[in-house]
Amino acid sequence: MGALRRLVPLSIACLLSTALAACSGGGGSIAITGTAGSTASTGNTGGAGQSATGSPTTFTIGGTVTGLSGTLGLLDNGSDSLSLSQPGTFTFAAPVASGSPYAVTVASQPSAQYCGISGGSGTAAADVTSVMVGCDPDVLQVLYAFGAASTDGQAPQSELVRGVGSNSDLYYGVTAKGGAYGKGAVFEITPAGAETILYSFKGMSSGDGSSPYNAPTPVGSDLYGVTETGGTLDGGTIYELNSLGVETVLHSFKASTDGAWPLSSLLAVSSSSGTTFYGTTSTAGSYGYGTLFSFTTSGIFTTLHSFGSSRAPSLHDPSFHLLLASNGNIYGVTTSGGTDTSAGGVFAYDPSTNTYAVVHEFTGRSNGGAEPSSGLMQASDGDLYGVTTSGGMNSGGIVYRLNLDSTPPSYQAIYSFPGGNVGAAPFSTPYQASDGNLYVMTYSQGAYGRGTIVSISTSGVLQKVLHAFGGTSGLSAPGSGLLAGASGTLFGLASSGGPYSQGAIFKLY
Repeated sequence: MGALRRLVPLSIACLLSTALAACSGGGGSIAITGTAGSTASTGNTGGAGQSATGSPTTFTIGGTVTGLSGTLGLLDNGSDSLSLSQPGTFTFAAPVASGSPYAVTVASQPSAQYCGISGGSGTAAADVTSVMVGCDPDVLQVLYAFGAASTDGQAPQSELVRGVGSNSDLYYGVTAKGGAYGKGAVFEITPAGAETILYSFKGMSSGDGSSPYNAPTPVGSDLYGVTETGGTLDGGTIYELNSLGVETVLHSFKASTDGAWPLSSLLAVSSSSGTTFYGTTSTAGSYGYGTLFSFTTSGIFTTLHSFGSSRAPSLHDPSFHLLLASNGNIYGVTTSGGTDTSAGGVFAYDPSTNTYAVVHEFTGRSNGGAEPSSGLMQASDGDLYGVTTSGGMNSGGIVYRLNLDSTPPSYQAIYSFPGGNVGAAPFSTPYQASDGNLYVMTYSQGAYGRGTIVSISTSGVLQKVLHAFGGTSGLSAPGSGLLAGASGTLFGLASSGGPYSQGAIFKLY
């Protein structure tokens, strides 16, 4: 089973797009700004048309655009076009019949800007003047595009990781495809965008790993990571890559005993006795649904838990990175299992007592969310935050919080993605920036149907849509998280799109 297919739940294609409700404005003078698709209109107080009894039969649709510095293209109901070149009020040329829907969308973004719409849809009951279009500088810039050379990596996955010590100004990641042998690669990139392939995987025929899907973990000058496939039995590997670019396979997964197809990054926990890595496999193990394992630098591998036990609730398919929280417990998520077998859950492992516990089961209902699609992060308030790809009030996924002050941790869905311009199917671990807000990437919908980057407060209030994938950047399929550089700049990955259609590294500024 391919990991990319596993990482993109089927429910993404079925997400409902819930547009933001619009308010209907009253009559009054409406001035049009723009050229193509528009005609001048003033004094339109009685609607665009009158019935025989004098009641309006059609209404005009318009609003206000702010911050625009280029040329913006808008559409109403997918066909009535309007081109705007300066801020101000606007009205579409074609009226809408009384009681009929309207839906204002962005047809083309201005250069170096991103424009978002609020109040863009509803049912015409009067002349509408309340559609709000706000334009800001586009914060996304492509730092490096994969695929220019045949030996370059392709389809970068996960997020970037920052080096440690003398390598703290460098960033590392993996591509699931490409490299010199077409089996994936480990790469290094500088903040200025200079990329170097550090290692190309050779695959099972050489006893090597293939298809890495999560970034390596820096320990000193070395990198430790996993590959989904390859190794002696094609169940994946644990590898070490030293500073000279020499790779060593430390462990080949054996499926039935220790799991197979590891997808998550390794979590490094240091102690006086050395470094212990914790990770998960997405399948196999005692019950066929993956494992939680540990591995030491001295080569000791231990299966700590096999997922899918008949003891309820049974969680299945852990696929995302683990988190060591401030209370000493290790937390992770599964994409399925639990009482609602398709919804997944959150688990905890206490290394000091070798104890595994289910922390939360997702329900898929309006406040529950389903199919966790990234790992957890611990914010400055001490709470854990994560996302689910589906479920929630609008079936578009949620941001949720786990409060560690209670035992077991209390759960709250703090934000439900509405679809439309905001996006749906969040697919990245929330990142808390210096402004205190959570930055999340979605996988679908948005202005171009390829996802968005949004900021949301820890209280669950949408702050801003920062970027819509598929627009001027041409990127899609964002990875599983953002990373802050030394200067506070955020970096991320897109696994497809870009100049060579092989994905890219981008930065937010």
